[in-house]
Amino acid sequence: MNRLRIVVHGNGQDSIGNTMNSGEIIAHRHAGDTLGLAARGGTIRVRDAARCRAGIHMKEYGERHPLIVIGGTAQDFMGEYMAAGILVVLGLV
Repeated sequence: MNRLRIVVHGNGQDSIGNTMNSGEIIAHRHAGDTLGLAARGGTIRVRDAARCRAGIHMKEYGERHPLIVIGGTAQDFMGEYMAAGILVVLGLV
């Protein structure tokens, strides 16, 4: 994914933002497993919770810096094997 903007007005499925290079994804509810899998750039925002392995294998690429913000909670193995980028869990929901 390069320079696109995707807005999900409900729950997101597994692997949202898989190998994302740039752009923006907004999920207005929950996200499934492996959110942002191997993302190399771009921004992902999830209003509610994310399931297992959010941010797994995230890494920066050149001037790209991946960012994932989760408004609720995240489950097991969040950030597993993460090499770079920013992963924020607010725990608000």
